[in-house]
Amino acid sequence: MEIAAASQPASTRAAGTSPSDAMRVRRKERRRMLPMVAASYVVDTALLLCFCLVGSLPWRMPPVFLVSGLLVCAAFHFILDSEFPERLRDHHMVMEQMVANCTLLAVFLLWTPQVGVPLLMLTFVIFAFGALRMKFRSVVFGSTGLALAMGLVVACFGDGVDLPMATPAQRAVSGLWLAVVLSRLAFLGQHGAHLRSLLNEQRAKLTVALTEVERLANRDELTGARNRRAIMLLVSEEYERMQRTSTPFAVALFDIDFFKRVNDEHGHLVGDEVLRRFVIAAAARPCRHGALRDQARRPQLRSRRLGFAAGLYAFNAGRRSSRSEALA
Repeated sequence: MEIAAASQPASTRAAGTSPSDAMRVRRKERRRMLPMVAASYVVDTALLLCFCLVGSLPWRMPPVFLVSGLLVCAAFHFILDSEFPERLRDHHMVMEQMVANCTLLAVFLLWTPQVGVPLLMLTFVIFAFGALRMKFRSVVFGSTGLALAMGLVVACFGDGVDLPMATPAQRAVSGLWLAVVLSRLAFLGQHGAHLRSLLNEQRAKLTVALTEVERLANRDELTGARNRRAIMLLVSEEYERMQRTSTPFAVALFDIDFFKRVNDEHGHLVGDEVLRRFVIAAAARPCRHGALRDQARRPQLRSRRLGFAAGLYAFNAGRRSSRSEALA
């Protein structure tokens, strides 16, 4: 019997989505797996009916099992559709569902110990499915505590817990039950791999998006050079480094002469192309004039503001052998 857990990472609220719409999405996500849980109870009931056919169970047990399981699903459907889960750390209530389903199995284990081993097999599926959604702390403490409780029930009240194997028909049904449980565990393994793949894909997309946001925040759209915000931030960091290490630094600025004439005579599109090529040339060639030639090994900062180009070199001014600071 699978535990209700999100088959996909939690949905993020899209821009412009109202709080009520976001809440409906969260509620729908919490209820996503409940139909599968109900279907699982139906499958288990069908297998229990097979045990009835081979004389291992009374006929009244499977219907009671099915009704009990569906009532558990209905109860969690009502709870997960309310605002109560929003107060909890895990709004999917995975641990609570694990406890409820394991308690139900323990009750039927005590009632019909002759099929106790098949019922105990279902706890493997419950724990495996719950582990997909729970955090590490919940797995360590919650699942361990629940496992110890189930073990204590078997140790104290498990007299007569058995696997029907007396006749060939019983062995066939027991084998079928085992095959169904193993297939579920295989599905859970594949489902977990799929979730990890989705998580890695989303992390990669997030990394690309953050890189693009950082580029847009720090770079001029036309030239790709550092904008004023990025320049002031990096110069501030360099100034703080100078205060810590007592190593001076210098900033040199330069501009393009008569750049306004380029715009007036040839148009702003040509002026933009001049700025782009100027930035490319400044980035590719170090300064070669006077003292800057000795200290600045490459252009460190470049910006475009107010319709003209300004270049900045930031370098260690303490001595000739000092390195240029990588501010670009």
